Amino acid sequence: MNWFVIKENEHLGPFQDEDLKRLHINGEISNSTMLWRDGMGKAQSYEDLFVEVAPPAFNIPIPTEEEDEVPPPLPPEVLKAPSKQHLVSSVSEAAEKVESVVPEFNPPPTPVAVPTEQAQDEPIAEQHLEDDVEPESNSRGPNLFKIFATIAVLLIIIGGAGAGWFYYASQFKPFPRPNKMSLNDYNKLIQTAQKEGQNQFAIAMAGDKSGLWVATNSPFRGEVSLKLNSIDGKVLSTKKVVAQSTGTLENRVIEFKNFEFEQGQRLVDGMYNVEIRNSSNLEVPLVAKFSKKQQSFDFSQQMLLTSFSKEAFERALTSFEEKQKTNDSIFWEELLQKYQTVNAMSLKIEKAMSKIFQSDSNHWNNSIENFEKEYIRNFGNFFTSFVIQNEFAYEDLKRKEFHNKVEVVSSYTRLTKIAKRVGAETMRALELLKSVKDPQNGRERLEAENKIKKSFKTISTTVSERIESLRDKSADS
Repeated sequence: MNWFVIKENEHLGPFQDEDLKRLHINGEISNSTMLWRDGMGKAQSYEDLFVEVAPPAFNIPIPTEEEDEVPPPLPPEVLKAPSKQHLVSSVSEAAEKVESVVPEFNPPPTPVAVPTEQAQDEPIAEQHLEDDVEPESNSRGPNLFKIFATIAVLLIIIGGAGAGWFYYASQFKPFPRPNKMSLNDYNKLIQTAQKEGQNQFAIAMAGDKSGLWVATNSPFRGEVSLKLNSIDGKVLSTKKVVAQSTGTLENRVIEFKNFEFEQGQRLVDGMYNVEIRNSSNLEVPLVAKFSKKQQSFDFSQQMLLTSFSKEAFERALTSFEEKQKTNDSIFWEELLQKYQTVNAMSLKIEKAMSKIFQSDSNHWNNSIENFEKEYIRNFGNFFTSFVIQNEFAYEDLKRKEFHNKVEVVSSYTRLTKIAKRVGAETMRALELLKSVKDPQNGRERLEAENKIKKSFKTISTTVSERIESLRDKSADS
């Protein structure tokens, strides 16, 4: 079935079903690419014509384990890591509080002597003395207790704050470096995981392009989704890469290794639009209860994903672009030469056939037989070999990189179609000439001649227009 790719009001093709599926797998066309074939009222997208819609999957929630009972969290001022200067200041303040609690000590006044007569006449009741005079030992005991209690509370607060800070700081443990990750990427991820402030991200690609690691300074845990969209002209491939994956955030790192590709088949080095979002509510560990970091991700940024250094990637991209340009130049030049060859062979066939039109009625049938033998000997074998060579060249093109591979493949398919058309039109012309029952009937011969010339004129016009277009492309490349 002959399909045509609609691109800027131009029909590229024709393609067979397997050609379109191969181009879609390679990322040369997407689900939204519009297609058309003879008999269709309007063009439709690749997705509507070829993509089978899978039944919706049941979303079964995964139960989470109940959290163990934990003591109530310490207040924020306890969890906040005290600096050395703050500890000294706190001790000084505690000392000042102790001094303010201890009262100034003054010895009791000396009792006034009572005259003997008055003592005998008016004895002082024992109970009255007990109510008015408080023993010295009882007046000092409670004050010492308050001092020690205050000091104990301050020590508990300071010790608790220090212990909380050390516990919080000890929760981040650098994850081991995977075998496929370079040491530079590993250090970059560790540094990002240890940064303060709002959520930050760093990405590293495996050396074999099988997966990615994303580090963040977020202390939370849970499922996170990643979406990648390659930037045209900034990756080491002409194929568009659109992929997504999910991973689990744990110990401030996420591993993405199972990718679903909407376009392309694998990850390649280059610049991408990167989106990172949490798929569900993130779990908040005990040490992060009072964290000021955002508990949800909505990160979107252009990032370089490569297993090379930045300098090495830029060199590789420059080399890749030069190779593409060389391939383009060679391809359009070779294709131009092949179209010129087809055009020349078509003109030779038309010229050889004109001998039949010029022959008299007595030699009409002999002229047809002579032309048929000449065609098989000089032209038929050529076109058969030409088509076979194009098929091999087509397979070779699929392994090379071009700026616009869809256009390259379409141009080669069109060339093969024109070559086959020349052979088919020649066979049709022979049948038409043999069908002339009365060679002496000039009108019947003239009608056959006009039909044949018109058919070859159409082929010649198509080939000539194509040659002019290829000359422009060859000059630009």
